[in-house]
Amino acid sequence: MKRRSFTASLAIAIGCLVTRRGHSAVRHSRKIIVPVAGVRFSDPNSRLRPGDRVTAVAAVHEEKMCYRIITENDLCIGYVPAASVSEFGGHERIVGGILAADHDAVPWKRYTAEFQVTSA
Repeated sequence: MKRRSFTASLAIAIGCLVTRRGHSAVRHSRKIIVPVAGVRFSDPNSRLRPGDRVTAVAAVHEEKMCYRIITENDLCIGYVPAASVSEFGGHERIVGGILAADHDAVPWKRYTAEFQVTSA
């Protein structure tokens, strides 16, 4: 192998290693918007407004992972729908907020929450 082609191959190999290491440190963030399920089982006096902070906390229900949605006062207002649980990536706690609130709607359409999920 000629010196020039060896040097070029070595430069490409080192560049790939540096790029690969750089990618592992990059975090991707995405927004997840979900309706709040199970609102009918929560306190009827909790009237949240758009912009109120909520937290999705990992829990187990019937041997399956779920996320409880709680207010800043640790009041459970509902749950992340089962179909959306996988989007949360197994995080323990994810802070978000109420995106929309309609207190006159049926319970499963009362609140919509938005969460920012960061993954590697």
